[in-house]
Amino acid sequence: MTSLSTSLSKARISRRGFIAGSSATIFAGLSVGRAIGAEFSYKLATDMPLSDPMNVRFTAAIEAIARDTDGRLAIRLFPNSQLGTISEELDQVRSGALEFYCCGYGNQMPIAPLAGINSLAFAWSGYDRIWPAMDGELGAFLAAEVAKTGTILHVAKPMNVGFRQITSGARAIVEPADLKGMKIRVPPAPILVTLFTSLGASPTSLSYGELYPALQTGLVDGSDNPLWTLNAMRVYEVQRHVTITNHSWDAFVPVANRRAWSRLPADVQDIVTRRFTEAALGQREDIAKEEAEAERSLIAHGITIHRPTDGLFKDALSRTAYYPTWREKIGPAGWAVLQKTARV
Repeated sequence: MTSLSTSLSKARISRRGFIAGSSATIFAGLSVGRAIGAEFSYKLATDMPLSDPMNVRFTAAIEAIARDTDGRLAIRLFPNSQLGTISEELDQVRSGALEFYCCGYGNQMPIAPLAGINSLAFAWSGYDRIWPAMDGELGAFLAAEVAKTGTILHVAKPMNVGFRQITSGARAIVEPADLKGMKIRVPPAPILVTLFTSLGASPTSLSYGELYPALQTGLVDGSDNPLWTLNAMRVYEVQRHVTITNHSWDAFVPVANRRAWSRLPADVQDIVTRRFTEAALGQREDIAKEEAEAERSLIAHGITIHRPTDGLFKDALSRTAYYPTWREKIGPAGWAVLQKTARV
């Protein structure tokens, strides 16, 4: 079997940008015949290209799960939003048509309103506070909120999405007033939609797979995404400016349909959780490396980087109803958990 480090290297070499991930579904570590004959044949969907570190790590995890369960559980990977938009895939995993889905916490807010409070604007100063919180009390709180839906469960530790920045085309975003009237793509996460609405922008919710063509055709003027994803999708082909705001942070987390999860024997559940968590920890390391290289690459490709005065955008947001509204929505229990680790 090809080593994980070699797989990651090949993935980076073969990456062709935003829509470049293979459209082929894969049975990692199993022949099609063995997969069909498995006791449990499940699907895992993601919204990232096959070459993305998330899917490279999941491929290795799926191989390990097949091996550890002696072929009892075969997982088929569907990358690059093959099964639909974020909302559609979330509906599928809720209904049981899809067994596993890895998506952002914020994307789960339409069904579990407190599931993405980790993405509250300007809540985090750095990863030294984030990972202890997400692997501890805050992550447990968010998982419990999602479990209340009765349809899906968090089944492993989260992967890193990263701190989000703002991109723009014709005009640079250097102060909050520059966002007025800007059509900006955001994922379908209410906590991000209201952030930009509060600052006068016109947010449009689109899946990651829809972003590049939306920028290319002018459907939206800009976007918000971490640097590493902007570099991977070749944002420099369709945008001119990136503004470092670190305005929000999110993570991907593997979720499972509750009924499908309960059908798995306890030992198989333990194997899935362990292997998916290993994938998450490895992906965090991969993204840390990609983040370190992303800004240099973007500049080399002609992107102008802007760094506003520290606190400028947060101060502007503090003069709106954003924080009072979200504090009320989150409630005392959730707010107390955030206050223990974040800077709210």
